[in-house]
Amino acid sequence: MPKLFENLWAKLAALLLAFLLWFHVATDKTYQYETSLKLTQIELVDELSLVGPPPDEFKIIVSASGKRLLRNDWKEAGLRLMIDHSRPGRSNINFDKNNLSLVKSDYIELVNIISPRDAALEFDRKIQLEVPIKSTVTIIPDQGFIRSRVDSLDPNLVTITGPRRLVNTIDSIETTPEYVEGIRNSLSMRVPLVYPDIYNLEIYPDTISYIVAVTPIKTRIFSDIPIQLMNKPSQPDSAVSIQPENLEIRIGGIPEIVDSLQPDWFSVTVHYSQFDSLGYAPIIITLPGSLSIIGQSADSVKLIRE
Repeated sequence: MPKLFENLWAKLAALLLAFLLWFHVATDKTYQYETSLKLTQIELVDELSLVGPPPDEFKIIVSASGKRLLRNDWKEAGLRLMIDHSRPGRSNINFDKNNLSLVKSDYIELVNIISPRDAALEFDRKIQLEVPIKSTVTIIPDQGFIRSRVDSLDPNLVTITGPRRLVNTIDSIETTPEYVEGIRNSLSMRVPLVYPDIYNLEIYPDTISYIVAVTPIKTRIFSDIPIQLMNKPSQPDSAVSIQPENLEIRIGGIPEIVDSLQPDWFSVTVHYSQFDSLGYAPIIITLPGSLSIIGQSADSVKLIRE
C-alpha cells in the first residue's frame, strides 16, 4: 500500500501530461457541430430598408477543429445576412450559404442551414426626414425660484432614417420622461430620445441637451389697485357698489419683468353674474403669463346695494 504513494507528484504529472496529449489530439480533429446563432448583421442596398425584422436566430451546422469549436468568439459574433434585392415590396427570401455566413469564420465552415430556410420580407425605399423633438422632461424649481426663460433643446430637430411609409407617419420624436425638482440653479442635462416602434429606424443624434434657466423670484407690491365691477345692471334703480373697492397685490416673477411692470399691464375685476346668494364674488386678476400672484389683500368682494 505505501508503494502506491511513492513518487506521487511524478505520477500526477504523468497523468496530467497524458490528459493534455489526449486533449490535444482529440480537439485537433475536425467535427461537425449543430448550434443556433443570432443574426447580428444585415447587408442591403443603401436605397432600401426592411419594414420588419428577418428571423433573429438560425439553426445551423458548422465544421471545424475541436479547438476552434470550443471558442466562444465566433458564436458571439453571430451571422451575417446579405440580401440581394433592389425593389420595394414583399418578397420571399431563401436562406443558404450564398447569402448567410459567419461574421467571424476563423477557419470554421458553415456546412448547412437547418432552419428557417426562407422568410417573407417587406422592403421600402429608405428616406431621411427632419422632425422636431417633443420634450417629456418635467422641471420643478425650488420654492422661491422661477424659470427665467423658456426651456430649450439642443438640437431641437433630429434626422430620422428608415422605410418611407413608416417614417412619413412620424411628426415628432419624444425625449425619455425625466422629472427633476428642487432646482435652484440653471442646468443642462443630457436626455436620450425614445425610438418609435419601427424596425431598424435610425435617429441622429439620439441624445440631446435639455437646458433650463432658473433664477430667484423677485416680488413687488402694488397698492390701491381699483377693482372693476364688470357687467353690472344699467337700470337706474339698481345702483350697486363693492367692498373693498381697491386691492393690494404682491406679484412675483423674473426680476427684469417685475422691475418693468406697470399697473396697466394687469387687470383686477369682479363679474356681477358671479355673486352668490350671500352677495360675494371672487376677484379675478389677469397678469402676463410670466408673472404670478404671491399674495393679495382680499380674495373676494361683497356686493353693496345702494
